[in-house]
Amino acid sequence: MTAGVSSANAAPSHHNTGPVSTGCATDARTIRTFGVDATTWVDVRYSPKCGTNWLRFSNNAKTGWLKITSDWNPSVPVEKYVNPGDSVYWSNQVYAPGSTCITVQASIRSGWPGTWNATAPLRIC
Repeated sequence: MTAGVSSANAAPSHHNTGPVSTGCATDARTIRTFGVDATTWVDVRYSPKCGTNWLRFSNNAKTGWLKITSDWNPSVPVEKYVNPGDSVYWSNQVYAPGSTCITVQASIRSGWPGTWNATAPLRIC
């Protein structure tokens, strides 16, 4: 558990922290899934207990980038670069309790040096 972060209650201190290390992943559910290409999907995860959202790649076989922004604090987005074979292929979480809107985006690179394929920003309210 991260110092100063309680896994028992939703709190702004969960912003830009790991969903697993804070315990927020224990009650999480997927609220949306969207495709980046034919073989790569991104799950949008939500923890009611912590009031947080984060993004998770369906596989970690490609180089990727995840970005999530909460209307709670839109000036502080959370971004994560993922390399093939990384053991962590999800982003840190943003604080977005209840019906707070979020904006998500993902990109993957095919091959090396390859071309980045990005999704358009997706707004979820």
